[in-house]
Amino acid sequence: MTPDGVVAALRAERQRQGLSQGEVARRLSTSTPIVCKWERGTHSPSLRRVGEWAAALGLQLSLVLEGDHAPGFLWRLPAGVTPGDSDEARAEGPCVGKEE
Repeated sequence: MTPDGVVAALRAERQRQGLSQGEVARRLSTSTPIVCKWERGTHSPSLRRVGEWAAALGLQLSLVLEGDHAPGFLWRLPAGVTPGDSDEARAEGPCVGKEE
């Protein structure tokens, strides 16, 4: 997936969850204008920030980055699994996604 595609997927997921840019900014300890600039494409977030953004939305970054294998499908971490958990912990829960 292209960098623009990743940002578009994260923006779409934010909107799907009914979150404001301000709420995402709060979760990332940054400002609303920064999130707005990322989403508008006038500034690019670092890969670290993209990972934090995905985690703030409950998404697994590696699957967001590979998103072009299933357009419109974003994978979420299973309930009770955090982004820092091991692969074994992630494998225990079901795969939950949303097809648009």
